[in-house]
Amino acid sequence: MKIEDYFSETQIQVKGAAESLGGYEHVAFTSWALEKLAEANEVIDLEESQYAGVGRSKKKLRIDAYGFDELDGSLVCVISEYSGSAELVTLTKTEADGLFNQLRAFLETALDKDRISSFEHSSEAAQAALELRARFVSASRIKFYLVTNKRLSDRLKSLPSDSFQNKTVDYFIWDIDRFLSNMAENTEVKEVEIDLTEWYPDGLPALRDQASDSSMATYLLVIPGAILATIYDRYGSRLLEGNVRSFLSLRGGVNKGIRTTILQEPEKFLAYNNGLSTTATEVHKVERGGVAQIKLIKGLQIVNGGQTTNSLFNYMRQEKLLPDNLKKVFVQMKLIVVPQDISQEMVPFIARYANTQNRISEADFFSNSPFHIRMEEISRRVASGPKPGEIVPTKWYYERAKGAYLTEKNRMVSKSEISKFEKTYPSSQVLTKTDLAKYHNSWHQRPHQVSKGAQKNFIEFANQVADKFARPELKANYADDFYKRSVGQAIIFQSTHKGVRSSDWYESGFLANITTYAIARLSLELDALKLQPDWSQIWRMGTISDQFVEALVSVAQSMSAVLNDPARPQQNISEWAKTEKCWNNAKQTPIELSPNWLEFFVEAGRDAKVAQKKEEKEKGKALNEVEVLSRLYKIPGDTWDILLSSERINVSPSQSDIVRLFRQGQIPSKKQMDKIVEVLQKAKDEGLIANDLWN
Repeated sequence: MKIEDYFSETQIQVKGAAESLGGYEHVAFTSWALEKLAEANEVIDLEESQYAGVGRSKKKLRIDAYGFDELDGSLVCVISEYSGSAELVTLTKTEADGLFNQLRAFLETALDKDRISSFEHSSEAAQAALELRARFVSASRIKFYLVTNKRLSDRLKSLPSDSFQNKTVDYFIWDIDRFLSNMAENTEVKEVEIDLTEWYPDGLPALRDQASDSSMATYLLVIPGAILATIYDRYGSRLLEGNVRSFLSLRGGVNKGIRTTILQEPEKFLAYNNGLSTTATEVHKVERGGVAQIKLIKGLQIVNGGQTTNSLFNYMRQEKLLPDNLKKVFVQMKLIVVPQDISQEMVPFIARYANTQNRISEADFFSNSPFHIRMEEISRRVASGPKPGEIVPTKWYYERAKGAYLTEKNRMVSKSEISKFEKTYPSSQVLTKTDLAKYHNSWHQRPHQVSKGAQKNFIEFANQVADKFARPELKANYADDFYKRSVGQAIIFQSTHKGVRSSDWYESGFLANITTYAIARLSLELDALKLQPDWSQIWRMGTISDQFVEALVSVAQSMSAVLNDPARPQQNISEWAKTEKCWNNAKQTPIELSPNWLEFFVEAGRDAKVAQKKEEKEKGKALNEVEVLSRLYKIPGDTWDILLSSERINVSPSQSDIVRLFRQGQIPSKKQMDKIVEVLQKAKDEGLIANDLWN
């Protein structure tokens, strides 16, 4: 794909998202970029916090997102540079340096107790500053990210690390070229090159499995724990295969069993621990006496053993009493070399079978799990009604695999094909797996779970669905109606987001938290009233009524008060939103729904009742047809001869043919049966047959 085409497609997506959510394009681009970073397993579940201001000496301060990677202990700060131009723009080295300086200045201000008060107390900037300050002491390193839809100048050749208050600072730039590269699966694995000659000049000894598949070589080796921890310290959680990383982020810290072994019996670590399963795209080695001496590993990914690796790293970073114990630790490691051209296909399967003992469902690992395949199939098949003012029905595109929408669109050759695809599947109607989880859990009253971030929320959702989808008696619940309701939940979420942003009472900050809490609280209230949205109408219309939006915005104002409650036990609002106590407070907060709003909701379970009545009606029709057919068979054959030859009634040729076929033993269809009954009714009216023969 040409970079110009990818840039144009990105602009369409960003502008469409800004319009549908009622926000600024810069904010929409930041959200888009953070989603791509998560898909690339670079950083996950960051908090958006747009701020631009001026500090001491008129120094510019800026930040767009921040977070703390529990797995490698790094503090992450993100600045976003967006261009609304229709043409691709170049980002110069001077501009990049200036943006990083603004990000650094924000962090400096956040760490200064005298200057942090310059941020408004309840603003996102103040919350970001407080969180960065609280996390800074325990951070192992700092990562500054610059995300942009511009194209990086060729003059910027490298981004050397430096230090900030005795902590290493790493710099990363994701420009439009890198986003495109990631979409094409040329991800950061090329950057992760482990040079083992730093510790083993001749290479680390390994045994190769001679029975390995010719396309994949498997090596068995033993690596010192101190070296493994050091490698993890350098590359962080980028070494972890994406879903394993997301799963482990729910845990964090040092595994107690592993720590006990290091402290008390480090020399037995190899015997006690299951070791690592890893993949790589390439290894450099030399063969000596039947033993492979591995010197370089490219594209290393840990698909099982992330907890072990993370625990060793945390021990190295935290343990002051017995630091030398780590030198006695050795870890067994299986290394599977998967060529780049088949890695996308094979690594998920390797990860799946390597993690059978962990609570990571199949839905977590695979875009080709049965649930996602079913959602995709439904999305390609069912169309909603045209939106108000439109003529052509559209479809929502369920994107079960990363970049599938854009990939499918780019396979089309002619402009007419592309135009038809875009009209059928507007870019604003792309539904990702993490989107589905967010919308579903918001409506099903789990806003504290949604507030934990896209990846963590998705894993919880995936485990719930995987358990139910595996049960035959529940699998049928995930059919067309489920998908249509999911689209309805998406429309509700986007409408709420847009409505809150444009409301008079909303100032700024924590919009995503307010949105999910508002939806969950309204859903809870409707349950108590035994009401529900008219899902079928939302699906047909592709929108919700103004009154519905008014109700959501009204509830959102109450939820904003809960989130900003001065008496909340946690100062950081985004962290407070992640707790069950926050949701409990929200549930107990009274809300008022006016009668005018309630008119736009319907009786709970109405769709099921309508479907039941329809089914009963169809059964009634079927029983009636059987009764009619039974009575037709009782009519004597000579009666039919009299009717067809009579001049007193007008029998059409088609009716005559149907009667003859019936007499020959063919079972008539419903329409054919109606034609036969018409002939009998005419004969009865003319007195050709008695009333008791047909009544």
